[in-house]
Amino acid sequence: MPYHMDFAAKTLGDLKRRLESADLIPSQRPLLEGLDGKLETLRSAGISTLEDLSRALKGAKGPPSVAARTGLKESYLVLLRRTVESFRPKPILLADYPEAHPGAVGALAAAGIRTSAELYEAALTKKERVALATKIGAPAAAIEELAHLSDLSRLQWLGSTFAKVLLEADFRSPAGIAATFPQALLDGVTRANAGNRYYRGKIGLRDMARLVRLASELDQEME
Repeated sequence: MPYHMDFAAKTLGDLKRRLESADLIPSQRPLLEGLDGKLETLRSAGISTLEDLSRALKGAKGPPSVAARTGLKESYLVLLRRTVESFRPKPILLADYPEAHPGAVGALAAAGIRTSAELYEAALTKKERVALATKIGAPAAAIEELAHLSDLSRLQWLGSTFAKVLLEADFRSPAGIAATFPQALLDGVTRANAGNRYYRGKIGLRDMARLVRLASELDQEME
């Protein structure tokens, strides 16, 4: 199962539903203005999936080229590209997770596994994680923890530290978060971060509601 959302399987209709149901930040709200018409214009230009859109808008020449073909404003297309690409968060270095087992991180790196995406794809099942730990001579518990941190890190806007907080709060997967009420998620995170153990910033109920929604949009594959 790929680490990121399968853009080829997501249509512009899926994009519309995601944007309309999202709690957009102020800078993203212009995306909703005349959305139906703009998406139809993109379809008429041969763009029907998120993969089509990502490829068309790729690079510095992408937005101007699509703007010339469709009549859509380049500034709108730049914002659309930035928003769509945020659906595929950048993989996290395993060494960046707080309190990551250094021996396990080093052994994984020696085996060519350095990021959350690489570990996720190599360790989807319990059997694969046990076999990997045995192969590289690392503690099975450390590989298990890093694998679940990697799974959590598929969530949009989730950094290495907050992934660790979620795991400490006993939320081990996006599926577990998707099945949780925002208040329960907030309570668990607050307990895990008692005394500002991991971060000092304040996380609110609205943030947790956004996280639950984002988790519900991910394919759930890790055991």
